[in-house]
This record gives sequence, C-alpha cells and structure tokens, in this order.
Amino acid sequence: MLRNGENANAPGKTQVQSMPLLALGLYGVILGEAFLVALLLWPNALQDDSFMTIGFLAFGFVFIASLLILASLISMKVHWLLVVGVFLFSLFVTIGQGWVFPSTSNLVYEFITFGSAVAVLSLILLVLTKGIWQVLWRTVLVAVVGAAIPITILAVRGPDAWKYLPFGLDILLVSLVVGALIPIAAIRFTKARREHRFQS
Repeated sequence: MLRNGENANAPGKTQVQSMPLLALGLYGVILGEAFLVALLLWPNALQDDSFMTIGFLAFGFVFIASLLILASLISMKVHWLLVVGVFLFSLFVTIGQGWVFPSTSNLVYEFITFGSAVAVLSLILLVLTKGIWQVLWRTVLVAVVGAAIPITILAVRGPDAWKYLPFGLDILLVSLVVGALIPIAAIRFTKARREHRFQS
C-alpha cells in the first residue's frame, strides 16, 4: 500500500502509458536536428545533391516527431488549448527568427527552431505537472541516450557516408532499429518507477 500523501504525487496510469510516445517524439526531434546541424557543418553540403537524402530524412524526423510530442501531451490530458498554444507559439518563433535574422531564413534553420520550440515548451508544461517528474526525467534520458547512438555513428562516418555506398543506409538502419527500441525502453523504465511507487 502507498503511504499517506504518496498517491497524490504519483504519476497517473495515463501519463505513464503516454511516456513511450513522448520518448519517441523527443528521439525523432533530437536525431532530425542532429542531421540538420551536420548539413550546416559539412562543407558545401547544402549545395550538394548527394545530401538530399539526409535533408529529407531530417525534415521528416523533426516534423513527425514534433507531432508525436504534441500527441503525447493530449494523451496525458494536457488541456488542448495549451497544446494548440505550444504549436502556434512554435510556429511564431520559427517565422519570427526569419524576420529577425534574415540570413537564417531557410528550411534548415526553420525546422531546427520549430522542433526545438515544440520539445522545450512541451517539457516545460510537463515539468509543471504535479507528480510526473519521476517518470519524465527517465523518459528524456531514454530519448537522449537512444539518439546518441546514431548521432555518434553519423559523426564517425562523416559526409562520405551519404556520397558513397551505402549512401547512408547503414545510419538510417541504425536510426530505425534504435527508434523501434525507444518505446520499449521507455515502457520498462516508467513502469518500473510506477511499480516502485506503489510498493509498500
């Protein structure tokens, strides 16, 4: 049985069940933005058609992952007006950075700004949710550690991975495999934490 006062601070079942979705969304945003940063750092990558694959992957990762993060907020019973607010404010910040810094007004910078804004604002909302921190930080840790694996391979392989065989397929395969494991790891960590909270 729970001791007095613990039940009020324990994360709800719905919140715990939604953590794998949040973890997958964070993983996608981190990985997609790492791809975009690589395009900015590699010489002439933005002008070379050889890097179109990584560019499209990055845009897809960030956009879809941002939607997953917003969906996880809704599934955790965050008020829909707050979720819409996160989406609209992220769009506003993305458009605004193009006005303030015209030299950065291209899709790469805009997607980096949008994905970062959605992730940060969503995490702020969740941090303010009572009793969720003990599973939230584990979810974030799973996403960060998971993303570190393909990002490390991306950094080691360098730009040649996309210009020559296997044309980035090895990095994509690792990204997909790790992505498939992210929800499983998130379920295990958050479930273990919840069960521990409910032990006498």
